[in-house]
Amino acid sequence: MRIAFKYKFDEEITADHIYLIRKKGLKIQLWVVNEDDIIEEALSINPDFIQSDNIDFFLSLSSD
Repeated sequence: MRIAFKYKFDEEITADHIYLIRKKGLKIQLWVVNEDDIIEEALSINPDFIQSDNIDFFLSLSSD
């Protein structure tokens, strides 16, 4: 089962929140994260999934 969370909306989500979600056997998906700096910030809290329209950012990761 997956929880979808709109990143940078009303409530903050942290790495600690994600840890607790996973402890319950769930996955966390952050959406819609499109700006490069916000994607990097979202990646730093280690979600299971990130929904984004910025394919170029993720393609650049695979070329490193």
